[in-house]
Amino acid sequence: MPGRAQVLFATLGLTLLSACTPSSDPTANAADSLVIFAPASLADAGAELEKSFEASHHVEIEINYAGTPTLIRQLTDGARTHILMTADDAAMESAQAQLPELSTPAQKFAGNRLVLATAPGNPAGISAVTDLSQEGVLTGICASDVPCGRLATTFLESQQLELSQPVEETSVAKVATKVATAEIDAGFIYTTDAQHLSDSTVITLEGLPSNTYSLALMTNESVHPAADDFAQWITGDVAQDILSAYGFERA
Repeated sequence: MPGRAQVLFATLGLTLLSACTPSSDPTANAADSLVIFAPASLADAGAELEKSFEASHHVEIEINYAGTPTLIRQLTDGARTHILMTADDAAMESAQAQLPELSTPAQKFAGNRLVLATAPGNPAGISAVTDLSQEGVLTGICASDVPCGRLATTFLESQQLELSQPVEETSVAKVATKVATAEIDAGFIYTTDAQHLSDSTVITLEGLPSNTYSLALMTNESVHPAADDFAQWITGDVAQDILSAYGFERA
């Protein structure tokens, strides 16, 4: 359930292009399991999606969650998957360029929006994004090659705003954890992460479009007979209702 949040607004006069806690051994999967590599921002919803698909299709799923660049690096290093999910178009395009065995075009299945969320109780008194430039303010932000970081960096550049003390992380899940535990004063995270926060001020970055979550299937020897079924299922009502309940926009 969403925590109590005060919603504020920051404007963005720019049209942007729409834009992940990894397992220790992503390739250690049972031979008959449907393996999915997914961005960390999908972890909460993904657990329920996994249970629902397994129950209806009688296929075991194993999902490896990580920041999108980490997922792509694991695959180029030889890790095995049947489906790759990414959190923005740029990441998927990069993956398809490096891994020609990925199907094209990618299939959109959800959307998500970036917000700025403060630590519980907002101890730094942040009321606008401009407050992030004040001396001593710790702001969590994903690395610029991660979808959430790509969006945040573009937004900050459009506002000509420099963070006083940026705290860079490799996934949005890590930023959200530091916000929730008050290790930082605020962080750029997704609405799907912000809804779990308690007593946090959430600043909406108005004008910033949602990013696109999409998937592509492996078309080489890694083809799994249930991969096509999953790709069709995730855009259906059952999966879309699950994603919507976790704050994602419908495909």
